Amino acid sequence: MVADPGQTKNIAQETPEVAAQMATAVAKWRSEVLPKSKDDRPYPVGYAEFPRTPLPARDGVPHGGIKRSASAPNSSYFVNWSSLGDTITWDIEVSTTGTYDVEILYTCPVADAGSTIELEFNGSKIIGEVTPGWDPPLYTNQDTITRPAAESKMKEFHALKLGPASLSKAAAS
Repeated sequence: MVADPGQTKNIAQETPEVAAQMATAVAKWRSEVLPKSKDDRPYPVGYAEFPRTPLPARDGVPHGGIKRSASAPNSSYFVNWSSLGDTITWDIEVSTTGTYDVEILYTCPVADAGSTIELEFNGSKIIGEVTPGWDPPLYTNQDTITRPAAESKMKEFHALKLGPASLSKAAAS
């Protein structure tokens, strides 16, 4: 710690017995602390007490060519939505039956403005047009320290008011 306070030099090969002990300790910690399986609880929406319920990208599942902007789900957004077969799903559970306003935060190259987006839940659909085109640059100075590769660079998003959606108390994707 004194010789390399930033811990920039990997010394595992120089001290393999210490590295092995630490790897064993980390594996033991993970087995005791981390969940044994994926948390598959649905994301709760539709509470009168909470007029806005965002569906975070971290809880969405991309399908088709859609990718995350970075490998850490909690600090990413979705990119590469370019095909009709591309979808994003959230497993949600509606607490209170009602009509809810839907707003999507997006970016879209100006050339792709006018693309159609469809939101579906239990057979009910809302279709909207992604307009205007909105593709601001990534923030290049979002922090005073270099961000890990797993984290996305921040970007400004535009709000698209898609309209009202009728949601029934139920669990579904």
